[in-house]
Amino acid sequence: MRGPPVPPPFARGASPEELRKLQRIYDDLDQTKRQLNERVEEWVNRQGGQIAKAFRLSQEAMERNHKRWLEKLPAAEIDEELKKTIRSLVELGKDDSLTIRDEMEKVEKLYEALSMEQQETIGEFFLSRD
Repeated sequence: MRGPPVPPPFARGASPEELRKLQRIYDDLDQTKRQLNERVEEWVNRQGGQIAKAFRLSQEAMERNHKRWLEKLPAAEIDEELKKTIRSLVELGKDDSLTIRDEMEKVEKLYEALSMEQQETIGEFFLSRD
C-alpha cells in the first residue's frame, strides 16, 4: 500500500497546507518542466527563509550532478551503447521544454530497451561519487 507522496527535502518545515499546494504543482504531468520549475520557484519564494535556501542548494546540486555525469562519462568503463543511453538520460533531465509526462515516457522507453544488468550499471554510474 502506498502512502502520501513524500515532499522534496527542500520543503521540510512547510505547513501541511503548503505541502498540499506544492504536491498539486507536482501532480500536473502535462506542464513543461520549465512551467513546473517556475511554479515551484513561486511557491518557494512565498515560503522564503530556510525553504528558499534549501531549494537553491538543491538546484545547484542538480546542475553540478548533470555536469559531473557528463564529464566522467567518457572515461567510464561501460560500453558505448550504455554511454549513449546515459547521455540521453542526462539530456532529458536538462530539457525543460518537455512535459513531465513526455520525459517519463522517454525515460521509460530507454529503460525498457535495457537488460536488468544494464539498468543496474546505469544506476551505479549515477550513484557513484567519483
